[in-house]
Amino acid sequence: MVNHKNEPFSDARLRQAIYYAIDRQALVDTALRGYGIIASPGLFALDSEWYNPDVEEYAYDPTKTEELMLALGYSKDGQYFSKDGEALEIEMLVTATNERAGEMIKQQLEQAGFKVTLRSVDSKTLDSLVGEWNFDLALNSHGGMGGDPEILNRIIGEGYTFNSARYIENRKLNDLLDQEVSEMDPVKRKELVNEVQKVYAQDLPALPLYYSDSYWVHDGKVDMYYTKQGVANGIPIAQNKLSFVK
Repeated sequence: MVNHKNEPFSDARLRQAIYYAIDRQALVDTALRGYGIIASPGLFALDSEWYNPDVEEYAYDPTKTEELMLALGYSKDGQYFSKDGEALEIEMLVTATNERAGEMIKQQLEQAGFKVTLRSVDSKTLDSLVGEWNFDLALNSHGGMGGDPEILNRIIGEGYTFNSARYIENRKLNDLLDQEVSEMDPVKRKELVNEVQKVYAQDLPALPLYYSDSYWVHDGKVDMYYTKQGVANGIPIAQNKLSFVK
Protein backbone atom coordinates (compact mmCIF):
# COMPACT_ATOMS: atom_id res chain seq x y z
CA MET A 1 0.00 0.00 0.00
CA VAL A 2 1.17 3.53 -0.81
CA ASN A 3 -0.02 6.73 0.82
CA HIS A 4 -0.99 8.32 -2.48
CA LYS A 5 -2.63 11.24 -0.70
CA ASN A 6 0.68 12.68 0.52
CA GLU A 7 3.60 14.10 -1.40
CA PRO A 8 5.79 12.85 -2.93
CA PHE A 9 3.77 9.60 -3.21
CA SER A 10 0.84 11.48 -4.73
CA ASP A 11 2.75 11.51 -8.04
CA ALA A 12 2.07 8.32 -10.00
CA ARG A 13 5.55 8.51 -11.54
CA LEU A 14 7.14 8.05 -8.12
CA ARG A 15 4.89 5.08 -7.41
CA GLN A 16 5.91 3.62 -10.77
CA ALA A 17 9.58 4.20 -9.91
CA ILE A 18 9.21 2.28 -6.66
CA TYR A 19 7.42 -0.55 -8.46
CA TYR A 20 10.17 -0.92 -11.07
CA ALA A 21 12.66 -1.28 -8.20
CA ILE A 22 10.91 -4.32 -6.68
CA ASP A 23 11.86 -7.77 -7.97
CA ARG A 24 8.53 -9.55 -7.52
CA GLN A 25 9.83 -12.87 -8.87
CA ALA A 26 12.60 -12.84 -6.27
CA LEU A 27 9.96 -12.27 -3.59
CA VAL A 28 8.01 -15.30 -4.82
CA ASP A 29 11.14 -17.45 -5.01
CA THR A 30 12.42 -16.50 -1.55
CA ALA A 31 9.63 -15.11 0.66
CA LEU A 32 7.10 -17.67 -0.65
CA ARG A 33 9.70 -20.38 -1.34
CA GLY A 34 8.34 -20.55 -4.87
CA TYR A 35 4.74 -21.26 -3.84
CA GLY A 36 3.06 -18.44 -5.70
CA ILE A 37 3.15 -16.21 -8.76
CA ILE A 38 3.94 -12.53 -9.28
CA ALA A 39 1.01 -10.15 -9.13
CA SER A 40 -0.42 -8.19 -12.02
CA PRO A 41 -0.41 -4.38 -11.74
CA GLY A 42 -4.07 -4.64 -12.77
CA LEU A 43 -4.80 -6.79 -9.67
CA PHE A 44 -6.28 -9.90 -11.35
CA ALA A 45 -3.92 -12.89 -11.56
CA LEU A 46 -2.93 -14.27 -14.96
CA ASP A 47 -4.93 -17.46 -14.27
CA SER A 48 -8.14 -15.45 -13.78
CA GLU A 49 -10.74 -15.26 -16.52
CA TRP A 50 -10.82 -11.49 -15.86
CA TYR A 51 -7.07 -10.96 -16.29
CA ASN A 52 -6.08 -8.34 -18.86
CA PRO A 53 -2.74 -9.25 -20.49
CA ASP A 54 -2.40 -5.80 -22.05
CA VAL A 55 -1.63 -3.85 -18.86
CA GLU A 56 1.87 -2.47 -18.24
CA GLU A 57 3.74 -5.22 -16.36
CA TYR A 58 6.50 -3.10 -14.72
CA ALA A 59 9.15 -5.79 -15.02
CA TYR A 60 11.99 -5.39 -12.52
CA ASP A 61 14.13 -2.59 -13.96
CA PRO A 62 16.11 -0.28 -11.60
CA THR A 63 17.27 1.67 -14.66
CA LYS A 64 13.67 2.72 -15.28
CA THR A 65 13.47 3.68 -11.61
CA GLU A 66 16.40 6.05 -11.97
CA GLU A 67 15.02 7.55 -15.18
CA LEU A 68 11.70 8.36 -13.52
CA MET A 69 13.33 9.77 -10.39
CA LEU A 70 15.60 12.03 -12.42
CA ALA A 71 12.56 13.24 -14.38
CA LEU A 72 10.94 14.11 -11.03
CA GLY A 73 13.88 16.32 -10.14
CA TYR A 74 15.79 13.95 -7.88
CA SER A 75 19.53 13.41 -8.12
CA LYS A 76 21.61 10.41 -7.10
CA ASP A 77 25.10 11.65 -6.36
CA GLY A 78 25.61 9.10 -3.61
CA GLN A 79 23.66 6.02 -2.51
CA TYR A 80 20.21 7.58 -2.26
CA PHE A 81 17.89 9.74 -4.33
CA SER A 82 17.79 13.29 -3.00
CA LYS A 83 16.26 16.66 -3.81
CA ASP A 84 17.47 20.04 -2.54
CA GLY A 85 20.21 18.26 -0.62
CA GLU A 86 17.88 15.98 1.35
CA ALA A 87 17.57 12.24 0.79
CA LEU A 88 14.10 10.85 0.15
CA GLU A 89 13.36 8.83 3.29
CA ILE A 90 10.58 6.23 3.25
CA GLU A 91 9.09 4.35 6.19
CA MET A 92 7.46 1.00 5.45
CA LEU A 93 5.10 -0.64 7.92
CA VAL A 94 5.33 -4.43 8.30
CA THR A 95 3.98 -7.02 10.71
CA ALA A 96 5.54 -10.14 12.18
CA THR A 97 3.95 -12.27 9.45
CA ASN A 98 5.55 -10.40 6.55
CA GLU A 99 8.84 -9.11 7.96
CA ARG A 100 10.82 -11.46 5.71
CA ALA A 101 9.25 -10.02 2.57
CA GLY A 102 9.62 -6.54 4.04
CA GLU A 103 13.35 -7.01 4.54
CA MET A 104 13.71 -8.15 0.91
CA ILE A 105 11.75 -5.17 -0.40
CA LYS A 106 13.82 -2.80 1.75
CA GLN A 107 17.05 -4.27 0.32
CA GLN A 108 15.78 -3.99 -3.25
CA LEU A 109 14.61 -0.40 -2.80
CA GLU A 110 17.85 0.63 -1.14
CA GLN A 111 19.86 -0.93 -3.95
CA ALA A 112 17.83 1.19 -6.37
CA GLY A 113 18.45 4.37 -4.37
CA PHE A 114 15.61 4.74 -1.86
CA LYS A 115 16.40 5.21 1.83
CA VAL A 116 13.96 2.89 3.60
CA THR A 117 13.23 2.26 7.27
CA LEU A 118 11.14 -0.72 8.38
CA ARG A 119 8.72 -0.28 11.26
CA SER A 120 7.25 -3.49 12.65
CA VAL A 121 3.82 -3.13 14.24
CA ASP A 122 0.92 -5.43 15.07
CA SER A 123 -1.81 -5.84 12.46
CA LYS A 124 -4.32 -3.73 14.39
CA THR A 125 -1.88 -0.81 14.55
CA LEU A 126 -1.07 -1.17 10.85
CA ASP A 127 -4.76 -1.07 9.94
CA SER A 128 -5.26 1.99 12.15
CA LEU A 129 -2.30 3.91 10.68
CA VAL A 130 -3.34 3.05 7.12
CA GLY A 131 -6.95 4.00 7.84
CA GLU A 132 -5.78 7.39 9.10
CA TRP A 133 -3.42 7.85 6.11
CA ASN A 134 -0.54 8.09 8.58
CA PHE A 135 2.08 6.10 6.68
CA ASP A 136 4.36 6.05 3.61
CA LEU A 137 4.33 2.39 2.55
CA ALA A 138 2.65 -0.54 4.28
CA LEU A 139 2.92 -4.24 3.50
CA ASN A 140 -0.41 -6.01 3.75
CA SER A 141 -2.26 -8.95 2.25
CA HIS A 142 -5.84 -9.89 1.48
CA GLY A 143 -7.84 -12.50 -0.40
CA GLY A 144 -10.88 -12.37 -2.58
CA MET A 145 -9.42 -11.68 -6.01
CA GLY A 146 -10.62 -15.02 -7.34
CA GLY A 147 -14.26 -14.02 -7.22
CA ASP A 148 -16.51 -11.67 -9.15
CA PRO A 149 -14.99 -8.35 -10.40
CA GLU A 150 -17.25 -6.58 -7.90
CA ILE A 151 -14.27 -7.11 -5.55
CA LEU A 152 -12.56 -4.28 -7.47
CA ASN A 153 -15.23 -1.87 -6.27
CA ARG A 154 -14.70 -2.91 -2.67
CA ILE A 155 -10.90 -2.66 -2.91
CA ILE A 156 -10.59 0.49 -5.00
CA GLY A 157 -13.93 2.21 -5.19
CA GLU A 158 -15.30 5.35 -3.64
CA GLY A 159 -17.32 4.82 -0.48
CA TYR A 160 -15.72 1.53 0.53
CA THR A 161 -13.54 0.96 3.60
CA PHE A 162 -11.23 -1.84 2.41
CA ASN A 163 -7.82 -0.29 3.08
CA SER A 164 -5.67 -1.92 0.42
CA ALA A 165 -6.02 0.56 -2.41
CA ARG A 166 -8.68 3.20 -1.72
CA TYR A 167 -8.41 5.59 -4.63
CA ILE A 168 -11.01 8.19 -5.57
CA GLU A 169 -8.61 10.68 -7.17
CA ASN A 170 -9.11 9.28 -10.67
CA ARG A 171 -12.71 10.01 -11.67
CA LYS A 172 -12.45 7.91 -14.84
CA LEU A 173 -11.45 4.88 -12.81
CA ASN A 174 -14.34 5.22 -10.39
CA ASP A 175 -16.80 5.82 -13.22
CA LEU A 176 -15.59 2.59 -14.85
CA LEU A 177 -16.09 0.76 -11.55
CA ASP A 178 -19.66 2.04 -11.33
CA GLN A 179 -20.31 0.87 -14.88
CA GLU A 180 -18.77 -2.59 -14.58
CA VAL A 181 -20.65 -3.52 -11.43
CA SER A 182 -24.01 -2.73 -13.06
CA GLU A 183 -23.32 -4.02 -16.59
CA MET A 184 -25.34 -7.16 -17.38
CA ASP A 185 -23.82 -7.99 -20.77
CA PRO A 186 -20.84 -10.34 -20.12
CA VAL A 187 -18.87 -9.13 -23.16
CA LYS A 188 -19.33 -5.45 -22.34
CA ARG A 189 -18.52 -6.11 -18.69
CA LYS A 190 -15.26 -7.83 -19.63
CA GLU A 191 -14.33 -4.77 -21.70
CA LEU A 192 -15.02 -2.49 -18.74
CA VAL A 193 -13.02 -4.68 -16.34
CA ASN A 194 -10.14 -4.69 -18.84
CA GLU A 195 -10.19 -0.91 -18.89
CA VAL A 196 -10.31 -0.72 -15.09
CA GLN A 197 -7.14 -2.80 -14.95
CA LYS A 198 -5.38 -0.57 -17.52
CA VAL A 199 -6.20 2.63 -15.66
CA TYR A 200 -5.35 1.14 -12.28
CA ALA A 201 -2.01 -0.18 -13.56
CA GLN A 202 -1.15 3.26 -14.90
CA ASP A 203 -1.91 5.09 -11.65
CA LEU A 204 -0.72 2.35 -9.25
CA PRO A 205 -2.43 3.60 -6.07
CA ALA A 206 -1.10 0.37 -4.52
CA LEU A 207 1.68 -1.96 -5.69
CA PRO A 208 0.50 -5.58 -6.12
CA LEU A 209 3.38 -7.94 -5.32
CA TYR A 210 2.41 -11.61 -5.47
CA TYR A 211 -0.32 -14.22 -5.04
CA SER A 212 0.43 -17.15 -2.77
CA ASP A 213 -0.67 -20.71 -3.50
CA SER A 214 -3.38 -22.27 -1.34
CA TYR A 215 -3.75 -25.94 -0.41
CA TRP A 216 -6.55 -28.06 1.01
CA VAL A 217 -6.16 -31.52 2.53
CA HIS A 218 -8.97 -34.02 2.93
CA ASP A 219 -9.37 -37.78 3.18
CA GLY A 220 -11.38 -38.23 -0.01
CA LYS A 221 -14.55 -39.32 1.77
CA VAL A 222 -16.38 -36.17 0.71
CA ASP A 223 -16.53 -34.98 -2.88
CA MET A 224 -15.34 -31.40 -2.42
CA TYR A 225 -15.98 -29.06 -5.31
CA TYR A 226 -14.91 -25.64 -6.54
CA THR A 227 -17.55 -22.91 -6.63
CA LYS A 228 -16.97 -20.70 -9.66
CA GLN A 229 -18.63 -17.54 -8.38
CA GLY A 230 -17.39 -18.10 -4.85
CA VAL A 231 -19.04 -18.02 -1.45
CA ALA A 232 -19.27 -15.37 1.27
CA ASN A 233 -17.38 -12.37 -0.16
CA GLY A 234 -17.00 -14.03 -3.53
CA ILE A 235 -13.91 -16.07 -2.70
CA PRO A 236 -13.89 -19.36 -4.61
CA ILE A 237 -12.67 -22.16 -2.36
CA ALA A 238 -12.77 -25.93 -2.56
CA GLN A 239 -14.39 -26.28 0.86
CA ASN A 240 -17.95 -25.44 -0.05
CA LYS A 241 -20.11 -26.50 2.93
CA LEU A 242 -22.78 -27.78 0.56
CA SER A 243 -20.41 -30.70 -0.10
CA PHE A 244 -21.57 -32.09 3.25
CA VAL A 245 -25.28 -31.90 2.40
CA LYS A 246 -26.96 -35.00 0.94
